[in-house]
Amino acid sequence: MNYKKLIEVLLFGAVISSTYGDPCEEIKAYASSNNIELICSNNGELEVNVDYISKEEVKEDFIQKFLKQFPYIEILNVINEKLTGELIIPENSNIRVLRAYGNNLYGQLIISENSKLEYLEVNNNNLKGELNIPNNSTLKKLYAKYNKLTGSIIIPENSKLEVLDVDGNNLSGQLIIPKNSNLKELYVDNNNLTGNITIPESLIEFHATNNQLTGDINIPENSRLERLYVNKNKFNGKVIIPEICNLEEVDISDNELKGEITLTKSSRIKELNARGNDINVSCDADTYETDTNYCELKIKKQTNYLFIFYISLILIIMIIILILIILDNKKKRKLSEKNESNNDLLEINVQENSFKVGKCYTAGSNYVPSKEDEITISANDRISIIEVLDNGRANGKNLNTQQSGIFPLSCLKSEVIIVQKKEKRTYQNSIHCLSITLCMIIYFIYI
Repeated sequence: MNYKKLIEVLLFGAVISSTYGDPCEEIKAYASSNNIELICSNNGELEVNVDYISKEEVKEDFIQKFLKQFPYIEILNVINEKLTGELIIPENSNIRVLRAYGNNLYGQLIISENSKLEYLEVNNNNLKGELNIPNNSTLKKLYAKYNKLTGSIIIPENSKLEVLDVDGNNLSGQLIIPKNSNLKELYVDNNNLTGNITIPESLIEFHATNNQLTGDINIPENSRLERLYVNKNKFNGKVIIPEICNLEEVDISDNELKGEITLTKSSRIKELNARGNDINVSCDADTYETDTNYCELKIKKQTNYLFIFYISLILIIMIIILILIILDNKKKRKLSEKNESNNDLLEINVQENSFKVGKCYTAGSNYVPSKEDEITISANDRISIIEVLDNGRANGKNLNTQQSGIFPLSCLKSEVIIVQKKEKRTYQNSIHCLSITLCMIIYFIYI
């Protein structure tokens, strides 16, 4: 944790509170009197988001006036509000982050040496003149694409700048970057920059499509560069790419480059486009899909022994589970066969006085009727009870003879449970489920 920064923030907040009271209340009062809609928050750092400005006269030089009125603002976002006037940041301002893209700001882009600005985004305005970055500037990220900036790009020796995006301007001078620069990302597409280039070791992403750059393209031995797009220029020298580097994507097409480029199996480059040059590109046939001066890394299904081990282990476990399911199923079937009759019936002995209406019972002895309302019963007949009567008798139906009538309960010996016939496919279903599961596991691990 940066305790020094924390102490500065706390002290700054204490000074603001004691000097100005609640800064957001003052800012909101100013906004109300000028028909400005904004949101102000003060959670460790004072941030203002301007949502709407209705008065045209307020839009003129708004940033300069607003920051001069409230110098303690640290973050200001005023986007697509059609602001006019010059972009001037007062010297006493504490602004660190300024987003003002999509306006009509004009004049020069001037960054004061004493400015505390770290992040500036002014894309899509009408700013013009040369891009001047002071030597000791605190600026780390500058986005100024689609303006009317002219001249050269000169990054100072001690600059803290990490990201510079000036696509789509009128820059026509040289691109000068010191070797010890902190620059990580550089975007200068669609300008008219000229001269040779030096790629610093710190640079990770370099986009300079459609310029007038010349000379060699030399990637340093210890370069961190991963993506290089310098197509549609006038490079007329050689391309020097170390055998071991971090480059993944390279587009140097439509230049006047000469020489050779060789990509081996150990190369990290995924795509190389060198079409439209007087250059010979050779790529390892097993590693790359090739065309004239073009190489693209193949998507290969390489043997993964760890993957095979895990799949084999899962398969063995599944086979063991399947065998256990099959054995258990056979055991259950043997037990079931002992208790089932040919008609899939199970018999359970019943005790006296436990007969129930609607149940089916097996006769244990013969009974010959002595009255007209009685039925004949033979041993092992199935009898369904309709009604239990007094004196140990019941009204029921002989399911074997289809006769209905009275009979004594004493001739019944056991309850009959009807078991519905089912195809015994438990283990087959288990095989099916396990197969589907295995296929899904293989698919998701592979993906």
